[in-house]
Amino acid sequence: MTRRLFLPGLIFAIAAPAVLAQSTTHSTTRGGDDSAVEASKKPSVRAFLRKRVNVDWDEMSFEEVVDWLRDEGSINVVPRWPALNAEGVERDTPVTLRLRDATVANVLEETLDQLSDSGTVRYRGVEGTMTISTKTDFERKLHLRVYDVTDLLIDVPNYGQDAPNIDLQQVAQTSGGQGGGGQSIFSGSSGGGRDQSSNRDSEQIAEERQRRLDIMIDMIIQTIEFESWVDNGGRGSIIGYNQMLIIRNTIEVHEELAGVFALD
Repeated sequence: MTRRLFLPGLIFAIAAPAVLAQSTTHSTTRGGDDSAVEASKKPSVRAFLRKRVNVDWDEMSFEEVVDWLRDEGSINVVPRWPALNAEGVERDTPVTLRLRDATVANVLEETLDQLSDSGTVRYRGVEGTMTISTKTDFERKLHLRVYDVTDLLIDVPNYGQDAPNIDLQQVAQTSGGQGGGGQSIFSGSSGGGRDQSSNRDSEQIAEERQRRLDIMIDMIIQTIEFESWVDNGGRGSIIGYNQMLIIRNTIEVHEELAGVFALD
């Protein structure tokens, strides 16, 4: 069962979101460099999920699986038992799994699939802590993230007949092998390089980018967790401002936009 959903195209276009809610501070006192080095050595959930392991479990209890995760990754693992119990997942729920040369992420996915056929048991990671709970539990908290979508709003000009032609062979023949001389590699009626968009009114450009931003917002609301947005009776919000998308919604929504919510 697939637990990670990605909207085709958006995951590539919105690949580096700025997270407002978190910041990293660096020591400026004596010994600060050593502190930075030590911080870089701290285990992270992201790195642990990529680790390859072999497992051979025969009705191992889920609590023992949790202990294995702690020991194997040297990370904090926090199962939220009340929420898990509400979904019928107990400490002694058996897990049988045999995998070779699999990533820890694969192991987790297969394990959680056994715990819940409906896919309601999930995990989330932030820095060195992994939390295991349910979809309903995770959705109680909304997270704020800011996405730079400038690349999607840029109007790439169509130069048409004005596009420059590049003739390297002509330059080589003209220069006689002397480094190119003064001959330009560009040829064409306009000489190339003319920015057609520079002749457009700046206000029209701004209006066009806003129109595209509005279309993008509507597309996200219509295709990603429709009922989670305020406009559709949910709690999530999305605002477009200055080529940025400011989104406050559940982890599930952010994962569909930008990938697994496992921050270093």
